[in-house]
Amino acid sequence: PMTHDVVICTRNRPADLESALESLAAQTRLPSSVLIVDASDGDASRALVQSWSEAGRGGLRLGYLAAAPGLPAQRNLGADRSS
Repeated sequence: PMTHDVVICTRNRPADLESALESLAAQTRLPSSVLIVDASDGDASRALVQSWSEAGRGGLRLGYLAAAPGLPAQRNLGADRSS
């Protein structure tokens, strides 16, 4: 079967991250996995991903990676870690 992963790069935007996760969870076909590559200064995005994961919210299989700021590096990290 065909699989597809989604990589979300984010920094200091937990409300937008939650909106993106809600949108993915509402899709007819869920992604195989969702990897959040986070370069935030604080812990809000990490806590959001953890709460979604623990609750099994949206049926999404979530992964989380902390990263240094820099969108190209975040994208490359996400691509390296996804299938």
